[in-house]
Amino acid sequence: AGATLGAAILLGVTPDDRKGNLGSTMPGTGVNDAQAVGVEIMLGFILVFVVFATTDAKRTDLGGSKPLAIGLTVSACHLFAVS
Repeated sequence: AGATLGAAILLGVTPDDRKGNLGSTMPGTGVNDAQAVGVEIMLGFILVFVVFATTDAKRTDLGGSKPLAIGLTVSACHLFAVS
């Protein structure tokens, strides 16, 4: 009930010219769909690779923080994707 009320309030206070794409993720100006999919695949691979590499129980050479490595990877991928 709270989410529905919040959505109704958001709909009521949002200007009409902004309601069409409200909350949707769209490729940036000058980026076509194929490029957007390519970037998503590449960054998804990098993130999954880092998660698997840092959480592998057979690796004994890791000395740092696993959550920090994953978090920095998420941050770097996000900064790369939105620029």
